[in-house]
Amino acid sequence: ASSSRAVPRDSVAFSVRRRSFVRAWVSESHIDIDLKLYNGTARVASSVTLRNDETVFAVLEPNVPYRLDVLYYHWPHPDSAGDDADDADPLCHAATFELALEPVRTRLAVLCGSGDELPAATLMQTLVERAHPPRGGG
Repeated sequence: ASSSRAVPRDSVAFSVRRRSFVRAWVSESHIDIDLKLYNGTARVASSVTLRNDETVFAVLEPNVPYRLDVLYYHWPHPDSAGDDADDADPLCHAATFELALEPVRTRLAVLCGSGDELPAATLMQTLVERAHPPRGGG
């Protein structure tokens, strides 16, 4: 049976001043990278797939301590590099990482065919606000 070896994790502690969206994304790689977002000890969101992109998305409340953990696992079986097996350097692990943090807007933009805003961004914000309405009627 194959086993994995955990490489030390990276952790980022942070808070936001305004209610905000956070999205962290990491590309598929020849190593397994997992993302876990915590509020204190409570897990808010996580992505722990194998041989896939990883994404976490959440609505963050202001002045609350959060922590994003990025965990790395190298699976020692021969096909751990997938299609890029010939390019995988066992001493140099690389992946693409994106982090976006954006305040939640209190008013939604209305699309009137201007093309100034992508519908997907407005749609996502609408869905998240319906799932997580602001406290205090804000």
